[in-house]
Amino acid sequence: MGQMVHASCTCGFDGGTLSIGAGMQDFGSYYLVPAICRKCGAFDVADYFLDPASPCTTCGGPLYFYTEAQPKRKPERTPDLELTDGVADQRQRPSLATESCLCPACGQFTLAFELVGMWD
Repeated sequence: MGQMVHASCTCGFDGGTLSIGAGMQDFGSYYLVPAICRKCGAFDVADYFLDPASPCTTCGGPLYFYTEAQPKRKPERTPDLELTDGVADQRQRPSLATESCLCPACGQFTLAFELVGMWD
């Protein structure tokens, strides 16, 4: 089951509510994670499992994922998923940094992600 998170910063940036993770039908085939383009500042979700990594839909630049407070590029190749009954192992999915993250608006580490719901 996926999560819905709200992204906001003390500077007033409101990234809205983002659907992250994956739903039951597509679990293991994709995994949405908040990401930032450092080239143009675009902020959105992108598929962490996609190889090669998806580029920014605004400028084509590389995306950095919020798997840590300092967004990082994902590994060049996502390790092949080991599926058990068609479900990816929990340890193979990235986790979201939830506080003190890089804000796309002010450039400070004051962006936070708050869980607001679940989706499937």
